[in-house]
Amino acid sequence: GIIFGTVLGLFVLTITIAIVVVYLIQIGRSKSKSESALTMFYLYAIIVLTLMCTAGIVSLLISRTNDRSLDDSNSPSRKLDVNLLIVSACGSWLISWGSILAIICAHTHPRYTWYNLPYSILMIIEKYVQNVFIVECIHHKEKSTSDDIRTIERIITVANESTLSLAPSYQTICSETAMIFNKPLPHRCSTNVSPTESSGEESNRSQGNNNRMSLPVLHFPTHHTMNSNLSMRRWILKNTAAFLFFCNISLWIPLAFGCRPQYDNGLEEVVFGFEPWIIIVNLAMPFSIFYRMHSASSLFEVYCQT
Repeated sequence: GIIFGTVLGLFVLTITIAIVVVYLIQIGRSKSKSESALTMFYLYAIIVLTLMCTAGIVSLLISRTNDRSLDDSNSPSRKLDVNLLIVSACGSWLISWGSILAIICAHTHPRYTWYNLPYSILMIIEKYVQNVFIVECIHHKEKSTSDDIRTIERIITVANESTLSLAPSYQTICSETAMIFNKPLPHRCSTNVSPTESSGEESNRSQGNNNRMSLPVLHFPTHHTMNSNLSMRRWILKNTAAFLFFCNISLWIPLAFGCRPQYDNGLEEVVFGFEPWIIIVNLAMPFSIFYRMHSASSLFEVYCQT
């Protein structure tokens, strides 16, 4: 089942709600409380993004072992889905690159601003890995040889249950010969044949029938054996999709409920100026909020298709 991914995702969601409540209470009350709130948020986000990047990379490696090819059909809905993922991710990438440039160009660096650097880098990596994971899981087509393999399995199963003979039986030869010449042939017994010869002929016939040529038994893997690795792969992908689903909802909550360190950090405002940075954040923030919800819906689709 998906108990592992669901439980871990719900745990992250619970911690997120607690972090948001504490952040909104402490931010702006005093300088020390604001710095502690920012530090707490950055540490929480770094841990969550690290887990998401690790889960996405591992699932990508496992998904690519399935030897599936991209579905290159011209589907407008799929193209729109991919474009929405990329365009909406650009808003968060813009803010992250702005924070990285501000940290590099700033003359003074408060302690909490150094946590912003790994947070911004992980935000860029996480969205790239998650986009690739979603696209490869949704827009791949299954191998077309599965039905052929099942057909071969059925043939081999029937062949193993019965003895395949290349030599016809004695009764078959007699019946076919009688039909050809339209006259009966002696069958097993004759008045001119002694009992000893008759018994000898019968033994030879039985020995000939027993010495039929049979095909070698081919040991193909059973359906359960072939699907054991597939079941493990599906278990990992389903748990990853469930975990990333809850993590995206968790990262949507701070943005939607006013927990936005991009406004409260202060370093970017010093480097870029207050008005330019606020304009950048106000333009990019709706894309970031939309990305999290759209990613959650796409990950739910990944879970259903896996």
